[in-house]
Amino acid sequence: MAGLRVNIEGWRFRASDGKLGAADQLRIVKQRLSGLAASSLRAGDPPAALAEIINQRQPLDLTISTVEIDAISETAVARKPRLEPLKMIDVPSLPFRVAKGVVPGSLSNGRTVAAEINKQNPGSKLRVPTEAELLKVNELLGDQLENRDYWIWTETEHKDYPGQFVLRLQYFDSCLYDLPGLPFYNYAVRFVEDK
Repeated sequence: MAGLRVNIEGWRFRASDGKLGAADQLRIVKQRLSGLAASSLRAGDPPAALAEIINQRQPLDLTISTVEIDAISETAVARKPRLEPLKMIDVPSLPFRVAKGVVPGSLSNGRTVAAEINKQNPGSKLRVPTEAELLKVNELLGDQLENRDYWIWTETEHKDYPGQFVLRLQYFDSCLYDLPGLPFYNYAVRFVEDK
C-alpha cells in the first residue's frame, strides 16, 4: 500500500514555527496554500496594500511522491520510546511481584503500557491485578508502596455494573467503579508481575 509524501520548497518559516506541534504546523501550511493572507484586506484598503501582500507570497516548488506505508510504519515503530522494566517489590508469600510506583491514567492506558513493556522486555509478565490481589498487596506492603493517594484500577469487573471496573484506595475500605477508558487525575494502575 502506498501513501503520499509532500515536499514544499521556497517557503520561509519563523524560527518559532519549528517549536509548534504538527497540528499547528499543518494549520500554517493550509493557510498559506489557501491564500488567506489576501482575506486580511478590508474594504477601502488602497491597491498598494494588495500589491504588498501579493509581493510577500513566495514561489513554491511542490513535489508529491509515493512512499510505502510499511516504510512509514517502520519509521514510527523505530521512534517508539524504550520502556524500561519497573522497580518491583518481591514478597515470598505472593505469587507475583508488585510495582513500587504507579502509572497515572485509565485502565485502558495501563493495559497498553503493560503490553508494550512486556513486548519490549521478553520474559516480562506485567499485568493489572484483580481486586482481591490489590487488597492483599495493600495489606502486606503498606508503606513500601509509592503514590498511595491514587485510586488504583483492578481487572475486577463490578458485578452490578457490567463494563465498569473496580478501583481501590490503599487506606480506605471503600471502592469506586468506572469505565476503563476514563483517565481522572487521581486514577492510576499499579502493576503486578507473575513469578
